[in-house]
Amino acid sequence: MISFISPSEAFKGQVEIPVQATSTSGLPVTLTVLSGPATLGDNTLTFTGGVGPVKIRASQEGNVFFKAAKPVDRIITIQEDPTTLTLANLVQTYTGTPRAITTLGAAGAVVTYNNDPLATPPTQAGKYPVKAVAGGVTRTGMLIITKAPLTVIPDFQRKLVSQPNPVLTLAYQGLLGADTVEAAMSVAPVGKTTAKGTSPAGSYPITPGGGVSANYSFIYVKGTLFVEGFAGQYEALLTDELGDAKAKLEMTIAASNSTFTGKITSAVDAKTVPVTGGLTTSFASESAAGMGSGKSGSTMYQVTVNVPLEGDLTVSATRDGAALGSALDGKKLLVLVKPATLSYTGAHTLRLAPATGGAVMPAGSGHATAKVNANGSLAIVGKLADGTTLTATLASDREAGYRLFALPYKVRPGSYLAGKFNLLPQPDLPGRRHVSQASGTLLLWAKAGKATDTSYRDGFGTVGGPLETQLTIDPWLPPVAAKGAAPAVTLAQRLGLAGSALGVVHGTIDSTSAIGLPTSVSLGSNNAVTILLPVTSPLNATGWKVTLVPSTGAFTGSFLLKDEVAGKPAPRPVKFSGVLRQAPSAELGGIVGAGHFLLPALPGAASNEMVSGEIRFVRP
Repeated sequence: MISFISPSEAFKGQVEIPVQATSTSGLPVTLTVLSGPATLGDNTLTFTGGVGPVKIRASQEGNVFFKAAKPVDRIITIQEDPTTLTLANLVQTYTGTPRAITTLGAAGAVVTYNNDPLATPPTQAGKYPVKAVAGGVTRTGMLIITKAPLTVIPDFQRKLVSQPNPVLTLAYQGLLGADTVEAAMSVAPVGKTTAKGTSPAGSYPITPGGGVSANYSFIYVKGTLFVEGFAGQYEALLTDELGDAKAKLEMTIAASNSTFTGKITSAVDAKTVPVTGGLTTSFASESAAGMGSGKSGSTMYQVTVNVPLEGDLTVSATRDGAALGSALDGKKLLVLVKPATLSYTGAHTLRLAPATGGAVMPAGSGHATAKVNANGSLAIVGKLADGTTLTATLASDREAGYRLFALPYKVRPGSYLAGKFNLLPQPDLPGRRHVSQASGTLLLWAKAGKATDTSYRDGFGTVGGPLETQLTIDPWLPPVAAKGAAPAVTLAQRLGLAGSALGVVHGTIDSTSAIGLPTSVSLGSNNAVTILLPVTSPLNATGWKVTLVPSTGAFTGSFLLKDEVAGKPAPRPVKFSGVLRQAPSAELGGIVGAGHFLLPALPGAASNEMVSGEIRFVRP
């Protein structure tokens, strides 16, 4: 709020008068002449020779801490000078200099103050009798010198949780002349705060008050003491000395900063183990460090953590005394405070490229639909390239980073899918994010064998190191129908196709009838797919078909291989699934859909396991 002090009337012969405005925020107030015969400078209104009303506006625009104040307007009416002796400027504000009155209407007036002919104009705030004599005419009045505003602003303060409160210091704006803080007041203001040594993290007000001064009236502005702490949620992906993922730590530090709880998800035990521990805060390094432990049956897990106030969490963990894994780049998780929102929420599609690094491994692409939720978490639902279901919900850190450590094979030690990645700005979609095909983001994948598995019973990635699979995540925007003047956006346009044609690529298939599988298809306006090539007789002898789901980008399909074994027909129905990609335009000839099929073995084969192959849709 603005306080604006000004007289309602003045005489032209006063030439200039002081005007003053202050704000309860302590921010500067701007004075502007809106109309009338006057100008403004240094809080002084100077008359330009005319008479009539002068309209002045006081405004304060605010800043990041304060809203703009409501403007205040004042009108000062300038009158012609009086023709008889008149006293003017009887109300003034303390400036630290003598404050003399003005006489108008008679020349050579003699002015006395405090009924003392020898007294000079007073300086200090207060009330002073004045008398003026000219040509036998005497006028008396009272000079009132009001206190000047002095703004008291607490200095910025911060501390850590459990640290003693700092000394609360104050800054002053508005001291005049040669005045000092010590000389200007008989009792100095002091600051008080509601924060205590044990207060949790947050912002606490600093409220100044109690000052006494003869010449200044105090404007108290509240300040803030920021209590900072380590409370929150953290994650770290733990790796061994070769850089292979071994476990994931999820940890929550309590508001007291003295304890933490969490869990370790380990590929060794293929289960989640609760851990608890204590922390000690170092005020000097502004960090918290401690140890925690947990048990899985008779197996003991121990974790050592160091949490800086700013920067990455460091972690090391042991299992029955042997090193399990460590991390130097653990992250604090994202917490949104209303009204903050994320621009990149919504549907995405995820591809895991064919794995590398093993002699025997699935040849198809894993796939999933993915959704970034309002809190930044990433929900994944899909399949790995061996047909295993993949589901996970990953928390986001403050840099849109995620750490995946999934156990898709349930309680099967040595089996996991793990890695870390960041969603980065997508060049074609302002505000949206992706994991690009060129980023080189790799996930590690291992599966321990099991005799009852329908595919890859011997497992993979457990001897000689895990397989690697490249991750790609793209935003998914569904097609939209035309509405009013807005044209339709088709699925073909969403996929970045110049026309309606799509190339189709199938991985290696041990069947002579695979030659009839389509290599080129057309995407219709109703999102139905029509085979273009090859042209065979009969057309589409394999019965290849696909169903696209435009709302999510997922697709499913099937085809029939027609083989013979020992002169008898041996048909093999094959199902496939995957997701489409709305890849950036820079990926010329890029993959716009990927997934896998699971190929049944021929009757009588040495093994009845299914094997994985890739299916891809590509820009022509």
